[in-house]
Amino acid sequence: MFVFALGGGRRPATEIQDKHLIPFIHVLRGAAPLLVMWCHLGGWWFMERGISFAPWTVYQSAIVDGFRLKQGGAHFGVSIFFLVSGYIISHVAQSESRREFVIKRAFRLLPTLFIASGAMAIGTAAASRFGLVPMLGDEAKSLRDYLMSAIMLNFPVDRRPLALAITWSLWAEVLFYALVVAVIPLIKTRPVAATWVLTAAELVLVLPFKASADLSYLGYFSIYLPLFVVGRIFYLDHAKQIAGREAVTLLAANLLVFALMYEFRFPGLLLEGPTEAIWTYLFAIVVFYAFMRAGFRSVHPILSFFADISYALYLLHLPVGCITMSVGYSLGLGPIWLFAAGVSASVLAAFLVTRLVEKPMNKFARDLIKRGALLKSPEAELSGHALHQTPLASSSQS
Repeated sequence: MFVFALGGGRRPATEIQDKHLIPFIHVLRGAAPLLVMWCHLGGWWFMERGISFAPWTVYQSAIVDGFRLKQGGAHFGVSIFFLVSGYIISHVAQSESRREFVIKRAFRLLPTLFIASGAMAIGTAAASRFGLVPMLGDEAKSLRDYLMSAIMLNFPVDRRPLALAITWSLWAEVLFYALVVAVIPLIKTRPVAATWVLTAAELVLVLPFKASADLSYLGYFSIYLPLFVVGRIFYLDHAKQIAGREAVTLLAANLLVFALMYEFRFPGLLLEGPTEAIWTYLFAIVVFYAFMRAGFRSVHPILSFFADISYALYLLHLPVGCITMSVGYSLGLGPIWLFAAGVSASVLAAFLVTRLVEKPMNKFARDLIKRGALLKSPEAELSGHALHQTPLASSSQS
């Protein structure tokens, strides 16, 4: 069993200290959004129209049925994202203050989300105006709904996805970020103890879910927190910050907590066939660990490209891909051409948003943090204009 290798890695910790590139993480970041896009545009879109798509039929038979993947494999891709986030957030939290952490995450998540919500609004309006087939994953009824989705208030206020169905995963991420912010001082001084605290917090958030409607709804997102913590455990093991036996204990504890939380929130669904959810989660964990131990030292340029645009592609493939395929469908294009058009438009949109919005916003966040740090320093207070005179090291994007 793979867990028995925890703590026994061959690679020195210094090899994963490059804040700009962790090769195996980059590989997984590049592959995961492609799987999600494939399941939505290659599977969901055609099934909603009652159209047979031969590549999906083969994939369904050979992969989904063979590995018993939930939601055609899309949930596997999201689970990989959760594990990646648990790993990389554990990495950056060691060197960031609470203020720095919050600013960086906010400027990473919100600008692209705002654009994706706007794209969905435009796509839905265009589909309605020109009689195209409806967009997927859009329950918004008004401008207010799109704005609520754009600032991530749709789930706590309206308790439904509204403009973008896929953004449920962002709320699971935000919950994990909030817990990390709470324990950042402990993460820096006692990383293993901080992991136990995060594990306990999972139970605190989920076990009382019957006490109120708010806690019950929160359970839709908080049940996935153990996957983030599993990613963190793997990070600690990879960085040689935890003993092998304690890593195995923490891993077992989080898998048990996850199973209990899932059963409490969705009774019977973890083991319900024909695609039992438990196999998707275990497969994601095994694949993540195998990639971590594979010793990647470089990343293929194609995967690196998709890793760079992964967040934008995850959010934009649904609105951009769907409206493109809807237009193509109205023009009589065949299934292969519809899919190719949807994917091409999604990738192009993700590239442009990453290049023109996401990266500039990430840089702005780093500059904002740097400016705040300099203004607080004695030198800045004396000189009054030392903003760019003392370069500060900046941590990676995450």
